[in-house]
Amino acid sequence: MPHEPDAGVEPAADEIPLRLEALNASNWATLLAELPLAGMARSLAMHALPRRVLDGRVELDLDPRHAALHAPAATERLSAALAAHFGCDITLQLHSADPGAETPAGRELRLLEER
Repeated sequence: MPHEPDAGVEPAADEIPLRLEALNASNWATLLAELPLAGMARSLAMHALPRRVLDGRVELDLDPRHAALHAPAATERLSAALAAHFGCDITLQLHSADPGAETPAGRELRLLEER
């Protein structure tokens, strides 16, 4: 007789899908690794961090030094990738502001410099 999984056992944290409402600066880089982004859309996402997520609206702080990445096509591609990932409509709003923490791009640069 096959052994059935224990109904009381919870899945490991890395097996639980991220909910849109739980999106924040600390899990942004992990999410980006899962999204099929390239080019300017990926660069835009890598230089930004979530400020607020509420009712399908995702507000990102984009490092002002990379404001040129705030192009309509890149924003639309990022919004579409988020919508496809979370399975809901997403309204993406960008703010040219210091993200307040290390962006994924900043982390990659720091790690490269440390090597």
